[in-house]
Amino acid sequence: MAAAPVIGSGHARANQARVGRSRANQARARFAEDLVARWYVREGYAIIARNWRCPRGELDVVAWRGGVLAVCEVKARRTVAMGDPFEAVDARKILRLRRATAALLGTRDPSLPPVRQVRFDAAAVIGARIEVREGVA
Repeated sequence: MAAAPVIGSGHARANQARVGRSRANQARARFAEDLVARWYVREGYAIIARNWRCPRGELDVVAWRGGVLAVCEVKARRTVAMGDPFEAVDARKILRLRRATAALLGTRDPSLPPVRQVRFDAAAVIGARIEVREGVA
């Protein structure tokens, strides 16, 4: 007669693996956002917000230069095995970015210089390689 399986025997390991993956993904996302923020600074922008959250969504990197507010969605991947990171920036994601940006602008101090243009960018970080596409929406 076979021994009865121990209930939950594999679940703890599975949960630990999930937590480990989650931490790894968070670290990868933070690394990618750091790279993208440095890219904007090198291009002459000032970073005015990172990981800005509201009920409408989250903005990964928000940068300012000469009246242009650049809102960048950052996608990080270890490899391209899971597909092109830019494919994850779909119409639904752009709509969430637009709504969150409207909320951000609603909190803006009116004494600051005017925003002449809002531009939505996307950045893909694969390993340590970065590609920024300006004006994706």
